Amino acid sequence: MSDLGQFTHQVNSWRKLMASCSKPEDLVNTFHDAVEQVASFIPRGLNRGDATEVLMDIACAYGLFGNLGEDEPHVEALIREQFEKVKDYNGHGSQPGSQQKQKPGPQPAPSFEPHPYKFPNPADIPMRAWLYGYHYMRGTVVATVAPGGFGKTTLALYEALEMARDGKRVWYISGEDDLNELHRRIAAHCKKNNVNPSEFGDRLFVDDKMSYPFKIAKSSKNGPHFDLVKLKAFEDGIESKRLDVVIIDPLVSFHLLPENDTAAMDSLVKCLGEICTRRKCCIELAHHVRKPGSGQFEITVYDARGAAAIVNAVRSCRVLNQMSSLEARQMQKDMTERLSYIRIDSGKANMRPPEKARWLRLVSEEIDNGDKVQVIEPFEFKPQETTVEDEDWVKLTLSDPNKQYRADSRSDDWFGHEVGRHFGRDTEADKDDIIWVQKQIKRWRNPRSKFQNYAARGPLIRTVERLDDNRQKRKFFELVEEKSNADSASVGQNE
Repeated sequence: MSDLGQFTHQVNSWRKLMASCSKPEDLVNTFHDAVEQVASFIPRGLNRGDATEVLMDIACAYGLFGNLGEDEPHVEALIREQFEKVKDYNGHGSQPGSQQKQKPGPQPAPSFEPHPYKFPNPADIPMRAWLYGYHYMRGTVVATVAPGGFGKTTLALYEALEMARDGKRVWYISGEDDLNELHRRIAAHCKKNNVNPSEFGDRLFVDDKMSYPFKIAKSSKNGPHFDLVKLKAFEDGIESKRLDVVIIDPLVSFHLLPENDTAAMDSLVKCLGEICTRRKCCIELAHHVRKPGSGQFEITVYDARGAAAIVNAVRSCRVLNQMSSLEARQMQKDMTERLSYIRIDSGKANMRPPEKARWLRLVSEEIDNGDKVQVIEPFEFKPQETTVEDEDWVKLTLSDPNKQYRADSRSDDWFGHEVGRHFGRDTEADKDDIIWVQKQIKRWRNPRSKFQNYAARGPLIRTVERLDDNRQKRKFFELVEEKSNADSASVGQNE
């Protein structure tokens, strides 16, 4: 752990100067100056090891390993050369004050001129390098967040194996399961999907917490301290194996930083992002969420630990939720069975209707040794009918004396538009959503519907003809009074 003492302010000034550089050459030049001045602190009492550590930390943060230029020494060599030009007082030379004149403090950052935008030919702009499922993308860090037990690991392994089968080179690193458990999970996936191990070729790499004990960073009083040796070995491994995707599962097992420290988590993700950029790969982070608040039934990406840093720093962030009670009733699923159905949303939960989200089902697969292991299978969400709670909403909406809802779907005041807004449907442009809404309205109107629950109670709504604001005869929806439900079959038939 670096102890910079009286030199902390000067070193932090160099960090700020580095952050202000927008051009690679200015970044390199500023780092040269930083190394030279930090080296000058050694005769004044700065420990040589601490000086080396903080400079290597800065170099890692700004991706300078191997990027100082063709004619320039490596970072380690540059630091060593500068340190050899000064003499410390630990038995290697004269006392402080006998050295050459010290350099002045950090210089102002160079100024840069704005660059006028030159419009390229859109056809020449490189396409995004998607690797799998519009989530994994080359050159980026992505994340999946969920509480424990929601299937993050099962999903991560499933996608790792699918990508490797598809020709991608994938490295899965587990920080929780040992290698034997990973063997079980992989064997179960292969059996469930009738996959032969030969289909993976040499493209799948798997490590556990014992075979790859990797800690990216730890806390120090000067901020996050990155393990530069391990990070370099990690990046070298990605380069040597020509990896497309690395999955770190879970992120908490690979660092010793406080996850509620937004700045520390931001530094960690950006450090990994620089590796992605240099090696043109994608790093997926399986990440836990904080404890849900009282009455909170669904998780969003903003419930991730260190949420602001994770959500803002990664390119894509998705969230896993178990099927809700409402969704289970729509699917006519048992309340205990619903927990095996997992919904995957990008960004904030409920941004799309349930059947437009990606769904998976957690099932058990018995492998040849007799163990039953969790695997996943695709699942399509097809709601069977609306719920009693939805009927209550219809009653409340149509009871509003200040609003009239038309029965004609061509009208701006069509009741279907209000239904669409309630269910998150696009009744302006999405044909499938319009059909879905029309079906719901039919269920509420028609007592002879095949949906028995509604037929037994009679219709909930009916159409009536009345004058609109322009004194024109139009058809509107209104509630069927409960006292007339016994006689309501004729009402539904008239429409």
